[in-house]
Amino acid sequence: MLTSEAGFEGKRLLPAYAGVKAAQRGFARALAREWGPDEITVNCIAPLAMTPAMDRAFAFDPAMQRRVTSRIPVGRVGDPVDDVGPVVAALLAPRMSYLTGNTLMVDGGSCPIT
Repeated sequence: MLTSEAGFEGKRLLPAYAGVKAAQRGFARALAREWGPDEITVNCIAPLAMTPAMDRAFAFDPAMQRRVTSRIPVGRVGDPVDDVGPVVAALLAPRMSYLTGNTLMVDGGSCPIT
């Protein structure tokens, strides 16, 4: 399940979005408890990765790109395939069958709350 750092820290001018993202985390935890006995794991990831919309926004407003990038300790916005994809693949691996009900931040360290 995809969520967002907004569900952890809230977002000014986006209270409904932040509330929905926080609810997704709770929903995942509830499903993990319900489905765990059937050996089904449920986790969330909160990625910060480049999207076509973000690419357009950065092209339109280069200052936005600097603001966003300056918040990321690794100094760049993630790549959906190379940075987020391996985390998703790891969560799907049988060896991860004990990890459930969690939210993994895949954001280069951007969110100060985990």
